Amino acid sequence: MSYLFRFKNAAVALGCFAYFLGEASAVSPPPRFETQLFFKGHQYFSESLSPDGEVVAFLSTEQNRNRIGYCLSPDWQTVRWVECPSAGSVGVFFWTGRPREIFFTAREQDGKTRFFTDRLGDGEPCREIAADSSQHYVLQGFIAEAPPRAILGLWREGGKYQDGYDLNLETGTIRKIFENSHGLVDWTADAQGQVRAGIQYLEDGAAELCSVSGDSVKPIFRVNSNEMLFTAGWGKDGAFYVITNRGENNNVARLEFVDLDTGKTETVFCDPLDRVDIGGVISGGPNQELLGAYFTDEKMRTYFSDTGLESVFREIQDKVGDGDIMIRSMDRGKQRVLFSLSKDTEPGISGLYDAASKTVEILWRARPDISSDQMASMEPICYRARDGV
Repeated sequence: MSYLFRFKNAAVALGCFAYFLGEASAVSPPPRFETQLFFKGHQYFSESLSPDGEVVAFLSTEQNRNRIGYCLSPDWQTVRWVECPSAGSVGVFFWTGRPREIFFTAREQDGKTRFFTDRLGDGEPCREIAADSSQHYVLQGFIAEAPPRAILGLWREGGKYQDGYDLNLETGTIRKIFENSHGLVDWTADAQGQVRAGIQYLEDGAAELCSVSGDSVKPIFRVNSNEMLFTAGWGKDGAFYVITNRGENNNVARLEFVDLDTGKTETVFCDPLDRVDIGGVISGGPNQELLGAYFTDEKMRTYFSDTGLESVFREIQDKVGDGDIMIRSMDRGKQRVLFSLSKDTEPGISGLYDAASKTVEILWRARPDISSDQMASMEPICYRARDGV
């Protein structure tokens, strides 16, 4: 039987089915079910506390476009908005290190990227950095050391890998700092703006962590196609970290310190119960010290390497009650801590802890259109999979 004949028969059958369905519908229309969209996305997200602890900035989506809002101390309940001349959507923002100043990018509809700074609350319009905005740059990181600089990625021809660029916020000049001729992904620059590490994927599905020095690349270790490997950034004194679950007897992902010069590695945080992967790290202070890590199990579990921050965390727990608490950011002196709280019957609350007064102020609910009455309590379940896990 030819494919054409099959197609014709299928078309006839489909037509007959539609005819009889139409006849049946004319006699007794199918029942309709009323639906109601009872929640939307987060009202505000990506919130961050300024290094001086005086401003909380965040992103908000309106008509598929991200914009930046902020609250000033002591009037934390009044929301203000950054007036940006761009009609594009804001991606991410960083604190520049100058008082209350942020750096952010806006992506126009044609894909081009524009760069801005704004000193929040000074009443002045934001400043556009007179840089080359004709390219589709991707913001990869930020260096607050003077002069403040943004680390940008730009796709190479073919769209598989990105070269690295440095944007000087004071002069607006962009210069290439990394020629990605080795095909590295997830590359990262240190506090001096030098690309020092990246990951190279191999034909067999394996991946190698590589150190970078100028134009040369040196493999440090390899993971197979069933293992994970991500760069996790930089810490105090230039310490470099990755997240991986490499090794025969390792079932969960952990945070490892890697010496890029010697290749030596050391586990920093791993689930002490050996149940779940690391969910993320907590860092802060003037040197972005590694302060703790959290693990998302049946309930979130948080472990600290900084006893002072652990004490703050326990005080927040005492004041807000049960739920998963996540520390979002803090000021330089760790005197004010921005946190979020979520639980079964509350999709999210953002709050600010003040160590001087030992008080917590609730800033906003993530989804104010959802009543707790619409949310149900949950109970964790466990079951054994076919492979025995």
